[in-house]
Amino acid sequence: TRILSTYKKDPTYELSFLCKIRTFTLFLSLTLASAFIALGSIDRYFCSCRSVSMRSLSNLRNARRLSLLTTVIGILLYVEIFYCHEANLSTAPVPCYSKNLPCRLYNDLGFLIFYIFIPLSVMTIFGCLTIGNIKRFRQITPLQISKTATTSLPLTGIKRRNDRQLIKMLFAEVLLLLFIDTPVGLQRFYTTIEMSVIKTPLRVAIDDFVLQLFSSCQYAGNAIPFFLYLFTGSIFRAIIKKLFVS
Repeated sequence: TRILSTYKKDPTYELSFLCKIRTFTLFLSLTLASAFIALGSIDRYFCSCRSVSMRSLSNLRNARRLSLLTTVIGILLYVEIFYCHEANLSTAPVPCYSKNLPCRLYNDLGFLIFYIFIPLSVMTIFGCLTIGNIKRFRQITPLQISKTATTSLPLTGIKRRNDRQLIKMLFAEVLLLLFIDTPVGLQRFYTTIEMSVIKTPLRVAIDDFVLQLFSSCQYAGNAIPFFLYLFTGSIFRAIIKKLFVS
């Protein structure tokens, strides 16, 4: 539909049931993708803990349960779209949009909170905790497996390099979510607040252009993490190379 909208042939702009289904699927998939990345950071934290009981929390059964619970919560959060969204709206930024102010406020705030702020906070907190666990573990490990300075120094250098790669990949995730996804959420909220303000045609065109630009960046951002990991982590590159070679 993104391609069809360029030529003003998007059926979701004219048919309400397609508008509702598309918006529900889009919001739910974006939120779940962000939530699963955040849950992955929690899982990495459990895996890095020295406590056996904490590490035991990282298992396939818990992962399936949390994935199912997150999906159910996401559906409950966005099921209101089937009531709130309508097609052929002339006063909205796009024809397929929330039909009134309460719906717009709920959707925009929910988008900011559940798609951006909560996952961003979880990724930052548990990412830093994971790196801290790894550093503490590696400060002890060389003393246990190495008895000479000649062997401990190279190992320490390799581990510090791996720590730097983990930190770079964590900051890449956080910055991606902050600078690519946050603007579209803020722009949607700004558009809702300003909906009662009388604007000139030029102002309306500028606001619509900015919203479409940020939305396009958001879609492109879904593919960027792969390339960020590829360019910032040699370990990730080695795994990808091994995958294709094998």
